[in-house]
Formats: sequence, C-alpha cells, structure tokens
Amino acid sequence: MKILHLVPYEKKFVLVAAEIFDSCKEIENSFRVITANVSEARNFFADQKNVRVVNKLLYPYSKALKEDLAWCDCLVVHFMDGIKAKVIMCVPDHLPVVWSGWGGDYYDLLPQGGGNLFGDETQQLVKKLNRKIGWTTPQLIQKFKNIARVVINHAYAPWIKKAIKRVDYFSAPFPEDFDLLRAYFGNDFHAAYTRVFYGSVERTYVPGVDSVYGNNILVGNSATASNNHLEVFKILSQLDLGDRKIVAPLSYGDADYRAAIISHGHALFGARFQPIVEFMPLDQYNTFIAQCSMVVMGHRRQQGGGNTVTQLYKGAKVFLDDASTVYQYLKNRGAFVYTLHDLQSGGASVFDSLTDEQKRKNREVLEAYAGNEVVLRSVRDFVQQIRLHGVNKNA
Repeated sequence: MKILHLVPYEKKFVLVAAEIFDSCKEIENSFRVITANVSEARNFFADQKNVRVVNKLLYPYSKALKEDLAWCDCLVVHFMDGIKAKVIMCVPDHLPVVWSGWGGDYYDLLPQGGGNLFGDETQQLVKKLNRKIGWTTPQLIQKFKNIARVVINHAYAPWIKKAIKRVDYFSAPFPEDFDLLRAYFGNDFHAAYTRVFYGSVERTYVPGVDSVYGNNILVGNSATASNNHLEVFKILSQLDLGDRKIVAPLSYGDADYRAAIISHGHALFGARFQPIVEFMPLDQYNTFIAQCSMVVMGHRRQQGGGNTVTQLYKGAKVFLDDASTVYQYLKNRGAFVYTLHDLQSGGASVFDSLTDEQKRKNREVLEAYAGNEVVLRSVRDFVQQIRLHGVNKNA
C-alpha cells in the first residue's frame, strides 16, 4: 500500500511521523511538506528520501499533485487548512482520505471554539495586545501575518467545509474530539474514527529522568492564549505555595503574549516564576520539567498533551480544565487526574503527592493509550482499515 502524507512544516513532527509509519513494512510512505519557506525546508529535509517539499500556493494546481494522487492508495492530511482542503477536493472518488486533526485545526470550527477557549482575563489580555501601539518592525510583520492568516482562513472556510464532507476517516489524539465534530457537523461529517499516532510513551515521554523529583509547579505548554495562564496564575496566587517555583514553558507561540505572561508571572510570584523561553533537546527538557511534581493546564481544548502525559507518566499530580477532552479521556479510563476546581477549593491537600498505587494506575492508562506496542499495532490496524475500505468500496 502506498500512502501520501500532506504535512505542515513542523520539523520534529515530520521526522517522528515518518519513523512511525515506516515501521510498518507493508506500506510505502511519501511525505509532502507544504510550506512557503521552500528553500529552508528543502535544506532541512535534504537527507530524507521519502520527504519532498512543495510550494503551498502552487501545489494544489500542479502536475506534481496529479502524479502524487495517481501514485498513492490513500491520502493522509495532517492538520487541516485551506491549502490541504483544496487538495482534498482534487482527490478521485475511489481514493480514501484521512484527516489527522491536531486540535488547532478543528476547534475554531466548533461553536465552543475560538474565543470561547479563553477565560475572561485572558480575553481581556488578547484584546489589549491587539490594540497595542508602538509596534517594532518585527512585531508589525507578525501582526500583519496574523491578520493575513485570519483573512485567509475565512476565505478558505467554504473549502474546508467541503473537504470535511469528503473525508473518510478522522483521527484525533483523543477520541472524545471525534464525538464533538460528529455532534456538530451531523450528516456532513460521515468519517469513521481511526488512530494516527506521532509518538509513544517509550520514545516520546520517557526520555530524561524516570520520575518527578521536585515540588515545583508546571503551568501550560506554550506562549499561546488558549493556555489561559492568567486564570491559572490567579488560582495559584491564592494558595500557600511555600518555596515552590512556577515553571512556564513559553519557548514557542506569540512573542507579545509571551512578554505579557512573563510580566504577570514576575509580578505575582517574583523570582519564583521561571519562564522557559529557549528550545531544549527532548531529554534535557523532560529532565528540567521533572522538577515539577504538580502540573496545571488551563486549556479548555485538547492541547499540551505531551507535557501532560510526560509528567503524569513520571508521577506528577495533574490538574486540568474539566472541559478539556484530555481530562475527560484520562478520567473516563480511571486515571487519577484533577480539575482546576479541585485546585481552587482543595486546601492544603492539593499539594499531597499521588500514592504509589495511583501512580501505577496512571502509567497503566497511559501505556494502554500510547505504549510502543499499542502505537505500532495501531499503524497495522490503520493499514487494514484502509484495505477494507477499498474492498467495501468495490463490493
């Protein structure tokens, strides 16, 4: 079986995804990195034989796309956007289409998406940043890019809605998100659920130290407003934190939002606030955040799964928004996870460590979700699912 993958220019993701799919010897994979930064991407992927970089504006109308679609037995779209939606509308009827959603590509499509992902204080901060004056040249460039992205997404919305009707299979990190899409789109979303993984517990989450070892608190996963840092900071500022430090990963995301969160963090927690603003190798990063025996994620949607799973697997106590499908998935399977309401009203007990039995149960849940054997088996199951699709289509 030959699978064509359309992927965004996300360096680590492409390499990990290629490794996982190539582990199944029954399939031949070819990746198309769709980007405007063609020269840079080509330099990065020069040594990857099954990865080709294509221009995002030209590819949907190119001879290369026709040749790619004629070559493959299945198309997998990783992260839906307007360009990939246009490609999907060119796909022949007999070819199965798989949409591997990341969260950021489908939450804005839902009624509870967009601005509803922000708490009140975060919403005010976003509005303030949007009204900012005195921009530097790099900030102006970024602002124009953000505006352009909104305009382009709006223009492509009809294409995306059409593409969703054409999708045969949908994957999300947590199946609860599939239920959200199915409930909202109804008969326009007839895709079946499948599982496309980008990492396993052993390969992605274990590197670094084996268990958490400090008493600090990890907050969020990036410099994006959907982390709702301000709401989390407010809760934490009302607790007796003792000598605990607040560690906030902010190495990627929006620069203005990052600066605002760093300012708020230092104002509330002083020197105990430790922002992470530089990228680190995975094992080094995991070792660094292992000093946090407590994790607080303010996302109302699926986000920050890597940090959450890593810390939970290593014994941390995790607090999540109860609207998050990450929380719902873990709780429904018996994991010991807690809500922001628990953090707000739990008193001194919120700092109690998990018992050994609770840690063991959390590891069991995570290994059943994304253990190495589970991930490899899911690739084989995915291939079988696509093969049966072809059989049923021709029946």
